[in-house]
Amino acid sequence: MNDKISVKTRDLYIDFFRGGAVLAILLHHTVFWTGDIVPSPNLLRNVSRLLEVPLFVYLAGWSAKYSHRLDKVFMNLIKIWLKWILFISLTDLIYFVVIKSINITSPIQWVYQCYYYTDASWIPLLPVLPASMWFMPMFIALELLGSCFLMFKDRLNIEDRNIYYVILFLMIGLSYLNLINGDSWFLLSRNMCFYGIMYLVGYLSNDLINKKFRFYLVVLLIDLLCWFLSGKLFGIAAKDLVSVKFPPHIMYLFASLICVIVCISLHGRMNSIVEKLKPIRFIGRNSLSFYFSQGIACSVPYMYVQNNPHIVEKYSWKTILPVALLFNVVVGISIGSIFSYLFLFIERQIKKVNCKINK
Repeated sequence: MNDKISVKTRDLYIDFFRGGAVLAILLHHTVFWTGDIVPSPNLLRNVSRLLEVPLFVYLAGWSAKYSHRLDKVFMNLIKIWLKWILFISLTDLIYFVVIKSINITSPIQWVYQCYYYTDASWIPLLPVLPASMWFMPMFIALELLGSCFLMFKDRLNIEDRNIYYVILFLMIGLSYLNLINGDSWFLLSRNMCFYGIMYLVGYLSNDLINKKFRFYLVVLLIDLLCWFLSGKLFGIAAKDLVSVKFPPHIMYLFASLICVIVCISLHGRMNSIVEKLKPIRFIGRNSLSFYFSQGIACSVPYMYVQNNPHIVEKYSWKTILPVALLFNVVVGISIGSIFSYLFLFIERQIKKVNCKINK
C-alpha cells in the first residue's frame, strides 16, 4: 500500500502521533520528576520539553477538522469527565486498600477532586498524578472555545485561510503578555493564547500535508530562527525551555512547533510503519487513559529515589533514568490498557442498554 492511508472516520496518523505523544510525556515526566532529584544534563531536560502537552493540543485541533459539531464536543467532554471520576474513584479505593490512608476527609473533598484535579495533598505518594491534571481544565475550555469558533466560521462561510489572521492575532497577544508580564489579552489568558495557536495550527494541518520536503525544511529553519530570535529579544537563553512553559512563552511556542512540522512532514510518508504499529495507535485512540495512568507510574520511581538518597550517591543519571523510564513505560502502559478496556466495556454496556430502551 503505497498511497496515503484513507479511512472514512479516523486519520490513523493522528492516532499514531498521539500515541507517540503519550510515550513522549512518559519520557518528559521521567526526566522532569526523577531527573530533578538525580543530577541530569540540562540538555536532556530541555529536549524532553519539545515532546509534550502542546503536541496533544495540536493533534486535538487536527481532529477537529473532521468533526467540531458542538453536540459531539459536549458529549466527548462529558465522557472525559466521567472517565476521570471513575479513574480517580478507583485510584482512591486501591490507594486506600494498599496504603491504608488517604487525605480525603469528606464527600465534599472527594467531589472537589473530581472537578479540580490539582490538589497534590490527597494522594501524597502519587504526586505526578494531580500535578499532571492542570492540563484537563485548560483542554476542556479550549475544546469548547475552539469548537464554537469553528462552528461560527462554518456558519459564516469564512475560508480556512483567514484563520491565519486569528493565529497572528493570538501570537501578538502572547508576545504582548510576555513583554508586560500580563495575565490576559482581550479576555484570553496566556494559556488560551498559546494553546489556541496550537489548536488552530492543527486544524489547518490538512492544507499543509503532502508538500515537498524542501518546503518543510524551509519552514523548520524559519521556526528555528524565530525560536532563537525570540529568546534574544526577551533576554532568555534559547536552550532554557524549563523557565518558559509556565506561563507559556512565545519562545516555547516556536520550540513546540518543531514537533508540529515533523508530524506534518511525515503524514502520508510512513504508511507501513503506521499500519504495523497497532499498539501505538491503540495508545493514541485511548490517550486519555494513558495520560491518567502515567501520573501513577511516574510517581513511583520519583518517590522511591526521593526516599532513598543513597541511590543517587551510588548511581548516576545514566543508570537511574533509563531504569525509571523503563518502569514508567511498562507500568504506565499496563495501567492505561486496563483502564482503556474498562472504559470500552462500560461504553459497550451503556450502548446495549440504550438499544434495548429504544426498541
